[in-house]
Amino acid sequence: MPTFGRKSDVHLAKRADEWGHFGHIQIRDGKTPFRKRALPITLRTKEILSKWMAKSKSDVVFTREDNISPLSAFTLIQQQERMRNLLNLPWDAVVHGGRHTALTNLGMAGADPFSLQKIAGHANIATTMRYVHPTPPAMKDAFKKKADREKQERKKSSRKKAANVVLMTKAAAAD
Repeated sequence: MPTFGRKSDVHLAKRADEWGHFGHIQIRDGKTPFRKRALPITLRTKEILSKWMAKSKSDVVFTREDNISPLSAFTLIQQQERMRNLLNLPWDAVVHGGRHTALTNLGMAGADPFSLQKIAGHANIATTMRYVHPTPPAMKDAFKKKADREKQERKKSSRKKAANVVLMTKAAAAD
């Protein structure tokens, strides 16, 4: 499930936050106005959220085993730790890392920095820049594009020079 939301954004999500009818999740609360946003969701995400909503007997989508009490951020941390141990992952493999991965993947897919900022709910573009991590192939591709552009500019420049020489030659012959 792509994770553009923070634990604090998602764990208290309400049924009214409209998961699927419009293909997005509405994040209504946050420390700043930038955190309040609508995020598109995938079909798979919609399926997962629909299952959670079907189990919930309260306004809150993500509930504890009683299907009424809200799931706490601490519970998420405990679940994350159990999964990390079960899968023998390093200590720094955390759910929040999914935000970095998701934003990096969107950036690599061509999303502009300001869209990434809005998706992440960041007030400052500099914060978003810390989330997007260029991969070695992406950096190599950037340099290749730059080299290709410079090569095209050199060709244009040499054509202009050649055209100027021809014009100067014709002008000199006319005198």
